[in-house]
Amino acid sequence: MKSKAKLNKIKNANTANTVKRNLPPGWIIMAREEITVADIKTIIGDSDDIEIWPEVGVLEITIGEKSSVDIEAFDADPLDEYSCEYITKNGIKELFYVTFKAEDYDAAEVILKKIAAGIDGFICGDTDDFTPVIK
Repeated sequence: MKSKAKLNKIKNANTANTVKRNLPPGWIIMAREEITVADIKTIIGDSDDIEIWPEVGVLEITIGEKSSVDIEAFDADPLDEYSCEYITKNGIKELFYVTFKAEDYDAAEVILKKIAAGIDGFICGDTDDFTPVIK
């Protein structure tokens, strides 16, 4: 019984930690150049921990034993007017949606920073004001 209480305490600490960080629900790779998930895979580097489905624009990077960073290409057409203006103003040509578990932020951040350094563009939170930004 003690171990179950300890596990709940750890889970509660992890939840509190992610809430304190105030992380967005998802992230957006905004590239000023035409790139694909294959290009992003090249930036990250070759690894057995990466699966790619180029025909549907999906990339999955395994982090830890049961987690992943999932990257999926998407079209700007269904976005609201403000988002479309922001994309146009910043010269964005390609968009990719990024998701991962909040408790995996530290591991995911390493990957996101590597991608941001390898593209002409940036990664931002899926929020009303596109923050925080990773460059």
